Amino acid sequence: MFGINANLKKTVAIATIAVAGVLGAANVSAQQYWMEEVLEQQLQEKTAKAEQQKQASETADSKAEKKADSNAS
Repeated sequence: MFGINANLKKTVAIATIAVAGVLGAANVSAQQYWMEEVLEQQLQEKTAKAEQQKQASETADSKAEKKADSNAS
């Protein structure tokens, strides 16, 4: 009877460790997914900001060229 009880305790301990490992892996996976989403959003924001700056620069260059052309006339 004591042998069965010891085997049962060992089995329960192994199962508990296995479940904790699976839960830990799921947690890490969720954190990785969240971080990838955050990084993707940051990349999109940086890309949008760079595009806005590029358009602003092109607009300023265009205005400066038009003014130079009108002054040259």
